[in-house]
Amino acid sequence: MSDQEAVPTGRPWARAVHFPDQYGWLVFVSALDLMLTWLILQLGGREVNPLADWILVAAGYPGMVLFKYSVVIFVVLVCEYIARKQLKTARELAWVAVIISGVPVVVALAQIATTFHPGVW
Repeated sequence: MSDQEAVPTGRPWARAVHFPDQYGWLVFVSALDLMLTWLILQLGGREVNPLADWILVAAGYPGMVLFKYSVVIFVVLVCEYIARKQLKTARELAWVAVIISGVPVVVALAQIATTFHPGVW
């Protein structure tokens, strides 16, 4: 959707989202983060993010999954809200969310490669 296109009207739950590609990537990267976190924990590692560690201690892995996807839903809602007025800004925010969510994935892959398989690097 270009910046000049009309924003869809009508029932909000009946229309498509503005940035399905970015949201798909956000869900994918978030799932990858959860899977890598689980793997690191199974290999005897620890959660290095203090907030995530607190959630793991307080609510376990199911709580972590709930938290992660609550954040994804929040990001989608914020981007969709902003897209009503500033489409370009909302699109950029969606990509920034994907990039930020990808940072723990890169860190986890590096942690797995260097800590649990030191001969790889």
